[in-house]
Amino acid sequence: MSTRTTNRTRLGRFLRWHYHLSPWSLATFALVLCLLVPVIVVGMSLFGDEPESWSHIRSTVLHRYLLNTAFVVFGVGGLALLIGVTCAWLVTFYRFPGARIFSWMLVLPFAFPTYITAFAYAGMFDYTGPLHSFLRNHLDLAPRWLDIMNLPGVIVVVSLVLYPYIYLITRASLQRQSDRILEASRSLGRGPVYTFFHVGIPLARPAIIGGLTLVIMEVLNEYGAMHYFGIDTFTTGIFHIWFGMDDTDGAMRLAAMLMCLVFAVLLLERVQRGRRRYATCGTDYRPTEHRRLRGLAAVGAVAICLMPVCLGFLLPLGQLLFWFNQSGTEAFDGTFSALSVKSFLLASIAALLTVIAAVLIVYAVRLHRTVFMTAVSKATILGYTIPGAVIAVGVMVTLVHLDRSIINVIGRMFGASPGLLLSGTVFALLFAYLVRFLAVAVNPVESGFDRLCGSMDEASLSLGRSRMHTLLRINVPLARGTLLAAGALVFVDVLKELPLTLILRPFNFETLATKTFELAGEEMVAQSACGALLIVAAGIVPIIILERFISSSNR
Repeated sequence: MSTRTTNRTRLGRFLRWHYHLSPWSLATFALVLCLLVPVIVVGMSLFGDEPESWSHIRSTVLHRYLLNTAFVVFGVGGLALLIGVTCAWLVTFYRFPGARIFSWMLVLPFAFPTYITAFAYAGMFDYTGPLHSFLRNHLDLAPRWLDIMNLPGVIVVVSLVLYPYIYLITRASLQRQSDRILEASRSLGRGPVYTFFHVGIPLARPAIIGGLTLVIMEVLNEYGAMHYFGIDTFTTGIFHIWFGMDDTDGAMRLAAMLMCLVFAVLLLERVQRGRRRYATCGTDYRPTEHRRLRGLAAVGAVAICLMPVCLGFLLPLGQLLFWFNQSGTEAFDGTFSALSVKSFLLASIAALLTVIAAVLIVYAVRLHRTVFMTAVSKATILGYTIPGAVIAVGVMVTLVHLDRSIINVIGRMFGASPGLLLSGTVFALLFAYLVRFLAVAVNPVESGFDRLCGSMDEASLSLGRSRMHTLLRINVPLARGTLLAAGALVFVDVLKELPLTLILRPFNFETLATKTFELAGEEMVAQSACGALLIVAAGIVPIIILERFISSSNR
C-alpha cells in the first residue's frame, strides 16, 4: 500500500513538473480538444465500415477527383511560384519606374476571393462579354480558344489570386539577405541570373516552400471557382455526394481522404525544409542595395510586375464596377442592407470569440512554457490547414450526434422533444469558424504577447492580483493593437468563407458570400456585383495589416 502511494505521489510530481497541470493548462487543453473533435471525427471515418455507396464512388468519380485535384495543385502551384518569386526578386533587389508602388500593389489580388475573380473573368470572356463583343464588332473575329471555362482557365484564375502568398513570404525573406553575399557572387564573375538561381533562391528556399504550401492548401480548400468552372475536385465532390446524392457517409469518407492529402502536403513540406538548410552566417550584415534598371530591362521589369496586378486586381475590379453601374441602384434595397448587417454581425461575433479563445490559449502558454502546453498551442494550427468543407462535415456530424443524445435524454426525462438545438443553427457556424480560423488569431496574438515584459505580470501577482485580473488589466490593454489586427483578419476570413458556410448555414440563412455565389450561379452576375465589391473592400484590410507587419519586422 505504501508502494502504491509512493508511486502515485511520484506520478503526480512528474505530471506537475513536466506538464504543469493547473486550472489554466487544463482549461486550455479542454478547449483545444473540443475544437479538434470535428477533425478527429472525420479522421475516424477511415477506420469504420466502408459505406455502401463507396464502391460506386470509387469506380465512377474518385479517379476524376484525384486527377483534377492533382492537375490544379501542380498547375496553380507552378504558376503562382513563377509569378510570386519573380516579382519578389525584382521589387527587392532592383529599382525601376514604379517599383515602390508595385511592392504593395502586387498584394492587391489577395483582396479578391477566388470565386469572385472567377465570376469576373467568366463575364469578361463570355460570348456577350466585352472582349468577344470588341472582337466581333471591330475585328470581325469570334475565336473559340478564348473560352476559359475549363481546367487551364481555372488554373490561371486561381493562380492570379493566390500568388501573393508566395510573393509576401519570399519578399520578406529576400529583404533579410545581406548584400555582401550577393556581392561575393558578382565578384566571382557570376551574372544576375546565376546569382538569382544559385544564391538568392536557395537562401529563400524555406520561405518559398512555406508560401507554396499555403497556396496548395488554399487550392485544396477551393470550392467556388471549381464549381463555377465545372471542375470536379475533392471539395466539389464532397458537396455533390452530400447534397446531390444525400450520402453523409460517402461525404465523410471523401473528406477524410482530402484531410489525409493535406497532411501529406504538410509532411512533405516538413521533410523538404529539414533536408537542406541555407543560412547567412556572420555579423557583417549589410542591407541589400537596389540596382537601377534602365532601357529595355526597366521596361521588362515594369511589364512583369504590372501583368499580375492588372490581371489579378484591376481587370476583375473593372468588371465588377461595370456590373455595379448596370444594377447598382437595384442592389441597394432593404434586402441587401439587412444581408450586409447580418454578415458583418456574424463575422464580428466570430472574430470576437476567436480572439478570446486565442488570448486564453496564448496566456496559458505564457504562464506554463512546457512541452505539453506548446504542443497544445501548436494543435490549433490543424483547423486552418484543413479545408473548410472537411471542417463543416466534421462539425455537422458531431453536432447531429450530440443533438440526438440531448433529444433522447430530454425525451426520457420529460417526454418531450426540443428539436435540433445545435446542428442547423448559427451556433454550428460560429463553432466551425472558431475551429477553422483560430490559428489566424493565435499567431498575431502570440507575437503581441511575446513583446510584453514578464516582470509586469510578476509585479501584478506580487500585489495580490489574480491571473485573470493581470490578463484583463495589464496584458490585454498593452497588446490591444495585435488583438485588433487578429480580429480584423478573422473578420475578413469569415466574411469571405464560402464552402463551410454553404454546408452549415441554417435554412434560408444567407451571407454576402453565399448570396453573391448563388446570384452568380443563377447567371445574375450583375446583381452579385454589389456584394462582391463589399467583400473585396473588406479584403483590403488584411493587406494593410500584412504590409505593416512585414515593414515592422524588417526594420
